Amino acid sequence: MTKLEKHIKIDRKPKATFEHIMQEEIYGAIDAVDMVTDFGNKFISSHQVVLGGFEQAEGELVQIQDLIISATGSSRLAAQYGAYIMKELGIFNSVNVYQPAQISQNYLRDLKYGGFLTVT
Repeated sequence: MTKLEKHIKIDRKPKATFEHIMQEEIYGAIDAVDMVTDFGNKFISSHQVVLGGFEQAEGELVQIQDLIISATGSSRLAAQYGAYIMKELGIFNSVNVYQPAQISQNYLRDLKYGGFLTVT
């Protein structure tokens, strides 16, 4: 079995109530999930959540073949994991994660059925 390691250098100090930046990120993620799921009210089963708002754009969203994801910090790690899953499932022709500063109009110009997702 291959050991997978990721070394992360964190320059930012945590807020005063946390001992480490990862504690702040974990508790922040819990709050974010609570808000997105309306504190559990949007769960329709043990593994499905209705986020809403996408129904109006469903026709456009199903056409996306190449996805560009913009993210930084811990959101970038989540985006990279999501991209890995999407690649494994073959959902898109291509999925790429970039730092926001790396992205220019040229990245989007040549994508006929491209999508752009920002993860925060």
